[in-house]
Amino acid sequence: MPDSIVLVGSPTALGGHFGGMERTPAEARRLGLVDRLRAAPGLAGASVVDAGDAPNEPGWAPDDDRRAKNRSRIAVYLPRLAGHVRDGLLAHDGAGLFVIGGDCTSHAGAMAGIRRARPGIRLGICWFDAHGDFNTPATTPSGNVWGMPFAMLLGHGDDDLVAACDGPTADARDAALLLDLAPGSYSAVVSGQGSVSGVALVEVYDATVGAIPREQRIINIATRATAGVGESSTLQQRRQTGKMPCSSSRRRMST
Repeated sequence: MPDSIVLVGSPTALGGHFGGMERTPAEARRLGLVDRLRAAPGLAGASVVDAGDAPNEPGWAPDDDRRAKNRSRIAVYLPRLAGHVRDGLLAHDGAGLFVIGGDCTSHAGAMAGIRRARPGIRLGICWFDAHGDFNTPATTPSGNVWGMPFAMLLGHGDDDLVAACDGPTADARDAALLLDLAPGSYSAVVSGQGSVSGVALVEVYDATVGAIPREQRIINIATRATAGVGESSTLQQRRQTGKMPCSSSRRRMST
């Protein structure tokens, strides 16, 4: 347990098509979050330091862009959030970090702030969400940038959005997405970056605990293939039926 925990608010809903989340840091404080953290048994002995919110005005604005809503505002805000996180961590050596969002782009800015405060640190990330948040402006069905931060912090997406969060701040080998999959078909498209080809590994793990006897679960599905760009991209398809994956296939595809 660190001696201190720095609390930072990220009052933003710029990443999407409706507002409200930008008010969460102020409302959480009003409802006593800071005092509750200080009284939490699991944080006994740690000092909770409220470093305030990263400045952001407006916290939300309507934007009909179908590729990346409020991209220019986000490109300005995320570096500001990263700087706010950096300053808070530098003021308290060895401190942990607690970020109150705000939409999911806050995670990308927070990761950048940690790296700025601790250059050379190796960061890993496990993404818990109802959505993968791994879209880019080229793949998004909505233009909501709050559906892109996991990709951004791993260095994927348009240059301005990746640069806004100092991406990549984590290596894909140190990243995992954890979510529930409803029955249906799923595809993983693997393509090289910067006209570079190589060996790609796609893995899916069943992280169910208790609901299905271990001997009845498929623990891991993996496929390995050479992936490049264009005609050399690889498409991994998987069908999920109930709790059990029932089929998997791989083929080349054209992009």
